[in-house]
Amino acid sequence: MSNKRNKIKKENSQKKEKNKGTLIGQISVALSIATVILGAYWQITQKIENINVNIAKLQEKQKKLNDNLSRIDTESKEIYKDIYEDKGVNTQLRDIWDILGIEPYKADENFVGELGNVEHFNSNVHSSISRTTVIGTDANGNAHLADELIGKMVILVYTEDDKDVFFMGKFNDNYHWDGYCITNVYYKDGTLFGLCESNFDDGKRMDYISLYREDNNEWTYTNRNIGADGNSGITKCFTYSTSDVKNFTETNVRTNDFILPDDYIEQNDFKMLKYYSGTTSKEVYNDTSGNAYEVIYYSDGTVKTLYNGQFVDGTFNDSTGNAWDISYSEKEGVYIYNKGIFKNNYATDTVESEPVDLNRINQIIDGKKYDCELKWR
Repeated sequence: MSNKRNKIKKENSQKKEKNKGTLIGQISVALSIATVILGAYWQITQKIENINVNIAKLQEKQKKLNDNLSRIDTESKEIYKDIYEDKGVNTQLRDIWDILGIEPYKADENFVGELGNVEHFNSNVHSSISRTTVIGTDANGNAHLADELIGKMVILVYTEDDKDVFFMGKFNDNYHWDGYCITNVYYKDGTLFGLCESNFDDGKRMDYISLYREDNNEWTYTNRNIGADGNSGITKCFTYSTSDVKNFTETNVRTNDFILPDDYIEQNDFKMLKYYSGTTSKEVYNDTSGNAYEVIYYSDGTVKTLYNGQFVDGTFNDSTGNAWDISYSEKEGVYIYNKGIFKNNYATDTVESEPVDLNRINQIIDGKKYDCELKWR
């Protein structure tokens, strides 16, 4: 009986040791898992903290960017206000001009022929004004001679070709037009016919920018430098309809009533019809350099024809074989590329002729500079 109890006691003791070992193993595993979890938690916490720091830095940069944009916007508005709003620089300049006494004179009839040359857009004009030439009369009927107006900006009003002409400019002590001059011309009903601004050097016209109405709603714009062999620059043809009437007369016109060609185009809905880059002479396109080009547009602004080559008397004329055009074929519904000899606006003997897609067009014009929009169908 005693041996049996001892055996049971021994077995119970062994079970306790076994359970104790199992428990220690389980605790060890649990501690290992806890260590891994705590390590992972610490790493995640660090990453979150780093992310928060980066977010804070980005927010600070965004705030600085917004502050800078706000400052730039405010400064831009202030600059615009300083220039254009009431009593801004623009207004003050015009006020100064008026204060200086730039009043209109009705040009003397004997002087109109001389003055009229100034608004002929392609002329190199040398004035024949003398000291005793009567320039014009003021609103009070007082005549003003040339010698009292030397170096002074004057406004002269006269009639030519049944149009009212308003001219502003000055002449030097050689009685030659000198510096900046501008001409605005109106029909008798008060609607605009044309605008021209030029720079003169002792009577010689150096350049000009002009805009004038050709026929009804078609207008021609030119911006050119005058040279011995022709006038280099650009010509644009537009369509634009207007019935606006000027709000001043020959007696109360002031400097701020004069309109600049570029401003007038920018402020109104002009649609481009043609763009020519090259030399003109005899008031038409004449350029045999091979570098001139013309773009003709559809009414939606897409290209109808792009021509590169020589121009003679206003038309495509090139016998070198190097001229080319890309023209849209209404019949085939694609652009056609022609290279060869051109006469009177048409290719007469082609070296190459092929339908072209946009990729091929881009290859043809690659490396060439066009100062106008090329929008293809």
